[in-house]
Amino acid sequence: MRRVLLIILGLSSLYVAGQNTRSHSKQDTLLHLVNQENLTEFDLDILNRYAFEMRSSQADSSGYLATRALEKAESIQYSKGIADANLTLGFHQLNQGKLNEAEQQTKQSLAIYTKLLLLGNTVRLKNLQAQALNNLAEISRFKGNYDMAMRLNKNALTIRLEQSDYKGIASSLNNLGLIFRQIGQYPKALQYYLASLNVSEKIQDKRGIYSANNNIGIIYDDQQNYDDALNYYLKAYNAIDQVDEVKSLAEICNNIGVSYSNMGDMESSMKYLNRALELAKSNNSQHLKASIYSNLGNNYWQQADYKLAILNFSKALETFEFIGDENGKAGSYLNLGSVYGESNQLAQAEFYLKKALESIHSSNNRELKMQVYKSLSMLNEIKGNYEKTFEYYQQFVAYKDSLFNEENTRNLVRTQLQYDFDKKESLAKANQDKKDALAFKEMQRQKLWRNFYLIGFVVVCIFALVFFSQRNKIKLGKKLSDELLLNILPSDVAEELKQYGRAEAKQFDEVTVMFTDFKGFTQLSERLSPAELVAEIDICFQAFDRIVEKYKIEKIKTIGDSYMCAGGLPVATKTHAEDVVRAALEIQAFMRNHRLSQEKSLKEVFEIRIGIHTGPVVAGIVGLKKFAYDIWGDTVNTASRMESSGDVTFINISQNTHNLVKDKFICTYRGKLQAKNKGEIDMYFVEREMRSV
Repeated sequence: MRRVLLIILGLSSLYVAGQNTRSHSKQDTLLHLVNQENLTEFDLDILNRYAFEMRSSQADSSGYLATRALEKAESIQYSKGIADANLTLGFHQLNQGKLNEAEQQTKQSLAIYTKLLLLGNTVRLKNLQAQALNNLAEISRFKGNYDMAMRLNKNALTIRLEQSDYKGIASSLNNLGLIFRQIGQYPKALQYYLASLNVSEKIQDKRGIYSANNNIGIIYDDQQNYDDALNYYLKAYNAIDQVDEVKSLAEICNNIGVSYSNMGDMESSMKYLNRALELAKSNNSQHLKASIYSNLGNNYWQQADYKLAILNFSKALETFEFIGDENGKAGSYLNLGSVYGESNQLAQAEFYLKKALESIHSSNNRELKMQVYKSLSMLNEIKGNYEKTFEYYQQFVAYKDSLFNEENTRNLVRTQLQYDFDKKESLAKANQDKKDALAFKEMQRQKLWRNFYLIGFVVVCIFALVFFSQRNKIKLGKKLSDELLLNILPSDVAEELKQYGRAEAKQFDEVTVMFTDFKGFTQLSERLSPAELVAEIDICFQAFDRIVEKYKIEKIKTIGDSYMCAGGLPVATKTHAEDVVRAALEIQAFMRNHRLSQEKSLKEVFEIRIGIHTGPVVAGIVGLKKFAYDIWGDTVNTASRMESSGDVTFINISQNTHNLVKDKFICTYRGKLQAKNKGEIDMYFVEREMRSV
């Protein structure tokens, strides 16, 4: 009784607070319906609609209103009212972690909607049926039954497509992404998330934009790409209504907190995680609270505060046990076992890790299994049980390979790059269509005036004279523009641009990218006049141009003192890595000779760093003006890191490039070196080319 009174008082306060706003009619209506004894079918539809709208922002009030609506609908035997109330209560129970109750009530709503559809097919009923299927899929996902969740979501998506329900389509696509992520198929998950984001952006649905960006961030978090993860989390944060979406705000604060933790910024991490916990408690979301407790425990663990780490992991375990989440329990057992192991309490560590192992046998969560086997292997190594150590380590490697294999990474990169390029291309096309329409309108107006004035033989002759003169100018201009275009773009791309007005981006699975820059350039630029500086750079870059042309390497661009080129495009070759390394050695030799010449003349000397990496890229042109042929992808970033991690004496190459040129060049292994935002990378110095005897 006290709980009901508090909710009614809460609604009353909403009503009073709303007297000075435009939304006061909603609270007024709710207060009236809550206190009304005899509700009509129309009244119940309103009550159920508001209860459903409040399911995320005011979960307790939503649950109370849906319970009230269910009682009244059953008393007057109003089938649709019963189904609507059960659907909302299913959401409420799922939010509380009561999966069995949520499943039962959602199935009741689905059965009624299906029965009503047999009597009369309406768009509203179809959408409600799809919503119930999505909810049942979410329950199946929490229970670890991913096959069932996938089938239910695909059925819901079919209904959404039939009804052109774009919000529902985005939601179903997003849910399918959740399933593929949890079974470790990250490229497939990213594909569904990006499709969901595309639909939500087209209809400007902030809730959908939030959800898709948040889940894309989680994908990058899973792949340990924390910069991109934080970028998408912040996009999600900016998309939500911080007043109405309490649960969503808690979720994204939690994820941002985890990202900052992964990046080593504990102060920012704790700020966001504590904010997330405060919001989750106000929303009474059990799953979310458990997740935040786990993340807080992880932060304290990283700071070697084992007491607070164990306290928060224990709170997470207690909550997961309360809601019956087996994966959550297993993760909490794993965390507790790992902390106890690190603090040298081996008996407690073994107890919790064995509990984790028992919990994951029936789970499809590969990442969780990988971590459990890794921790058990490390524990048994400490105890000296090497047979078990090897057994668990084999299991760990098997799951790790399935999650972080090269094909997964390449597919993730390909999916993201294609999405980014399509988005840019779509925007460019829309702008061009708008300009074409204005140009056509202007052309029609000019034609009208021309027809009016161009009357008579004399005017026709003058027009003919002008026409022939202009045609000659156009021919000359076309010749000059063709020459200029070929100087800017590869011939294949230039021809495609001239023929179709646009050039398609192309995926190259393997090219070799080279970056160069001058060491101490900023300091040198302060000692030289602008004219001297530009002249010196021009001498070097002209020489580089001649060398890369000699080896049929494509110059991409120069940025300040940095020079970028790539072998293996726009026409793929088998010798791209060898060609680029030979060009690099020749550039290095030119700079060595040029330096001697400068030193004799007592002039300032440039020293060059060169870095090379091989991998996949997307290449093409973007924009409407000042076309530039460019390449995108992680390969470009890694090549830049090779250059900045190199030395002026040698050419620095990655493991990928070394694998392709090791039989042609003598190289020295440098070891695993830290590269900014890339972690540790195997690097090699190129000494010289092998000479055949």
